[in-house]
Amino acid sequence: MGWAEQLPSKRWRAMIRVAGDKRNATPGKTYRTEAEARRIAGKEEDKQRQPGAHDPRAGRTTWGQWAPAWWEDRDVAPRTRRSDASHINVHVSPRWSNVALAEISRESVQRWVRDMERSGMAPAHVIRVFHTFSASLHAAVDAGKLAANPCRSVRLPRIPQADERYLTREEVEAITFYLDEPWRSIVLVLCGTGLRWGELAALHWHRVDHDRLHVGLAWDTANLLYKAPKDYERRDVPLLDYVDDALTGLLKGGERPRGRCGAEHPRGLGQRCRSPLVFPGREGAPIPHQTFKHHWQRVVGSWVWHDRKGTAYPTKMAALANDPRAERLWVPGLAGITDPVRIHDMRHTFASWYLHEGGTLPELASVMGHHSVTVTERYAHLQPNRFATARERMAGTGPRKQLAPRLPHVLPPAETNVADLASRRRSEGA
Repeated sequence: MGWAEQLPSKRWRAMIRVAGDKRNATPGKTYRTEAEARRIAGKEEDKQRQPGAHDPRAGRTTWGQWAPAWWEDRDVAPRTRRSDASHINVHVSPRWSNVALAEISRESVQRWVRDMERSGMAPAHVIRVFHTFSASLHAAVDAGKLAANPCRSVRLPRIPQADERYLTREEVEAITFYLDEPWRSIVLVLCGTGLRWGELAALHWHRVDHDRLHVGLAWDTANLLYKAPKDYERRDVPLLDYVDDALTGLLKGGERPRGRCGAEHPRGLGQRCRSPLVFPGREGAPIPHQTFKHHWQRVVGSWVWHDRKGTAYPTKMAALANDPRAERLWVPGLAGITDPVRIHDMRHTFASWYLHEGGTLPELASVMGHHSVTVTERYAHLQPNRFATARERMAGTGPRKQLAPRLPHVLPPAETNVADLASRRRSEGA
């Protein structure tokens, strides 16, 4: 914080620290009292925290002029890069392209967020767009064009927590009944391990141990390359008996295949290929997600757009072009599952089964690769004995089992009122 420094003339000057160096806050000016100098120093220090304070000329750079340099220096996954490019083209550039960096204030960013909310945009999408814009301003701070990120302390919309879909054991049995191999084993592995699809697709045989799976690699289905697991969380997943049986059934002759998979391993991941994939596609590369999705929808079901007459359409655009009031309906597959279910819901299914068998949230967070137990707490309501301690502690604290006395404000029945009134009149000689 700013301070005051006394001169030989007994007057005071206001001092602040900028970029690690101390300097006179108001060069050429001195003050009669220490308190006045300290007050001026505090004001000047606050100004130094404002956007563009370090270099006013840099602050006059517009966001549109700064964005290309920031964009080229970003180091993000290809999928993130594509989604961020869409956010910038549709939402960020139209609003901020011609605005100087120094003129972007917290209040203007807050109004922009509220405008996106009021337009009907989903809260999750608003947050993603905001974070893309905030990342560009954070980079401007690092580059010395801003003293502080104006996106700090901006209030974001809350995302309502949706109910997760969990498959019952009967539903899993119905699904696997109609699936051939390897699709049947894929369903059993996903429900019995909680793996994400990319982690299952990148599973090599040398990562399958006698009692666990070693998860250290994932497959990017959009860019067709290996990558690190989400949040770079390498972990071990317990190998249940029925999952082990399913994997063993895939082996020909009971021996694990030798060789390598059919996809290149980037050197930056530090993961050498030492064996083929557990679920290979053509030429040994990871099995395409779309291929499994085809078999999944045939058995489980899918969403289909229908007009009011019941005619189905392949796309949303085709349905709305024929009927503006067309809607999306769930069409069950061979297994007869009437409630919608996604492939990713098998991960939720594993969490449900794990907690119902007595697992704890910290254990589940480790198995599922969550970077924080806070993420896993969405499954807390699935613990069967979650409130057992509370029930025991509060036992016997309720009202006693006896009839409550008649309260003064409770009136007797109407017939009794009439009889009492007549009797009272007779006794009074009325």
